[in-house]
Amino acid sequence: MIRSLALYSLTAALFGQTPAPSSPPPAAMAPLPSSPITSVTGIASPAAAAVAAPSLSADAGTPLQGILRDAEKAYHATRVDEALALFRKAADLDPSSADAQNGIGRMELSKGDIDGAITSFKKAIERDPGMSSLYYNLGHCYAIRKQWDLAIMQYTKAVKDNPQNGLAQFELGSCYFAKKDLPRAKAEYEKAVKIFGEKTPAGEEALRNAVKIEMLMQRLGK
Repeated sequence: MIRSLALYSLTAALFGQTPAPSSPPPAAMAPLPSSPITSVTGIASPAAAAVAAPSLSADAGTPLQGILRDAEKAYHATRVDEALALFRKAADLDPSSADAQNGIGRMELSKGDIDGAITSFKKAIERDPGMSSLYYNLGHCYAIRKQWDLAIMQYTKAVKDNPQNGLAQFELGSCYFAKKDLPRAKAEYEKAVKIFGEKTPAGEEALRNAVKIEMLMQRLGK
């Protein structure tokens, strides 16, 4: 109990001043819920968080791709209900489309429907088990609920499918920090630094977090 209080006090001392959010890297990412350590884009509510967009890798001239692009335009114009309807239209047109299911999940998450988002991301994974971003998005849903073990499982799958998925690597660090596993959190942030590069906004944020954790570990005698 004393050690837990000490950890809380030291954490508050180190992270009492929340750093200003850094500029996000080009890829869209989703920050974790409020934590002593900020995610790359800073703290945001589930409704404001952006998650990985569809790949749109198929023939750009197909009706499906046209609907998906219209859905993306509506989403970026903050017309979430319109975007959701279009993603559902795309899913009806091609039930095998992982991009359509991913889009539905993203819109449901934007509307705060975590249950619906989880279901949609799982459907997307069934359609394309090799898409790293889908595991990242599903992990984000569990992280919002502070179901850290489930989030870690999905972020780990995202990194396994794509070892250069720095976003998932970064969030693994945040999850382990939330579980008070400081050595593992530091290690995951350091991996994120290597992926992003120290001179990028995301890499600088990951490095700051790793240094702060190292300071905390030193004060705790770990």
